[in-house]
Order: sequence, then C-alpha cells, then structure tokens
Amino acid sequence: MASLEGTFGSTMFMCTYYLSIGTIAIVANALNIGIYGQNKDMRKRYLYFIAFEVGELLNSISFLLTGAGRMTTLLNGTMTMPITAHECFFRRWWPHTLILGTEVPTLILCLISLERLA
Repeated sequence: MASLEGTFGSTMFMCTYYLSIGTIAIVANALNIGIYGQNKDMRKRYLYFIAFEVGELLNSISFLLTGAGRMTTLLNGTMTMPITAHECFFRRWWPHTLILGTEVPTLILCLISLERLA
C-alpha cells in the first residue's frame, strides 16, 4: 500500500504551484474586471460576469493564502505532524479561505442561473 506522506520536494512543488497559479489567476481576473468595467454600457451588460470575476478573484486569493500557509507549515517542520480536521480548521489560518474561495464563485453561478430562469 502506498504511503500518504509526501516528500519535502513534492510538497514544496505543490506550494509553489498554488502560489504561481494564484498569482496568474489574480492577474487574469483583475484584467477581466478592468475590461468589463471600462464604460457604463459594458458594466451594465456584463454585471453578472463582473460579480463572477470578483468571486474568482477571491478564489485566486485563497490559492495564494493556501500555498503560503502550507509552505509555512512545511518550512516550520509541522506539516507531517498528525492533526484532526477540527484542529486544522481552528488552529490554521488558511483552510477557511480555501473553503470560501470555492464556494463564492459557485454561489454566484447559481444566482446567475436563477436570474436567467426568471
């Protein structure tokens, strides 16, 4: 059976990956918001896309915070210490953003879908 414990190098790669993807996504989402917000007609026409991009911007920030949090835990040497889900949620500062970062864009998409049906 395979071990669930990763190596230092693979975990560091994952943290770097989260940080780089988060940075690229922030730039892309900011660019989209800037383009949609250029004039009044585009702001009115693409209001829901702007709201969705703001949700995705929060998701991008959660990638940065998750990558930084996991990297900090890895470099402190506490990544391999077993903890419960309760301890992770209440003693770590980055899991909350990972949960909210994925839920906000999904909620916005659901609201857009409901608006289109009405």
